[in-house]
Amino acid sequence: MAPLNAVQQYKAREILSASPAKLVFHIYDYIIQRCLKKDAPKASKAIALLIDSLDFECGEISSSLFRLYEYSMRMVWEGNYDIVLHIFRELKETWQKALSKAAA
Repeated sequence: MAPLNAVQQYKAREILSASPAKLVFHIYDYIIQRCLKKDAPKASKAIALLIDSLDFECGEISSSLFRLYEYSMRMVWEGNYDIVLHIFRELKETWQKALSKAAA
């Protein structure tokens, strides 16, 4: 495996030190990037990671996200990247607002 360049090293440090909330933001961004490249295996793997991280004891929000993530996974495998891009861009924007409010 090749050594990491400076940008990759910075990203790796940022992710390793990120809070769980910030990690979700990074995963949303990763899914968007994979969908732009029409990379179904990597996009679906990231969506599966989100599904696996859901805490269903938190109530309806987890169930709603599960349905949304599951739908997105199907759309990725059907090649409907525009739908998935729309969903995850909206999620990323909303998550960014929540992170900003939490930091304030």
